Amino acid sequence: SIFPLIASASLLIQDTQSEEAKAAASALIYTLVMAPNTKRLITHSPSVLENLVRGLLFHVNGASCSRIRHAVFALQSLTAEEPGKTCLTTIRQSAEFRRRKR
Repeated sequence: SIFPLIASASLLIQDTQSEEAKAAASALIYTLVMAPNTKRLITHSPSVLENLVRGLLFHVNGASCSRIRHAVFALQSLTAEEPGKTCLTTIRQSAEFRRRKR
């Protein structure tokens, strides 16, 4: 299964302090979501989708511009359609997002 790889990349994006590690994990996720079957697996697993969208969103909002290109692309791909759109809206409306954005 590909889920352990996706989960590991998601944890890196969310938990590491290293912008380089976050950028590399984001590039991996971007590469994976470009494959329609993998993207479908991710978007049909609510917890995986939520963790990825949350991690990518916080990474995009907190990193330097040179390190977020793949994160932006992955985030756009995952949230262009449902259920990703709703997931993104929910995260943006959360208290956690508003606190971190400050």
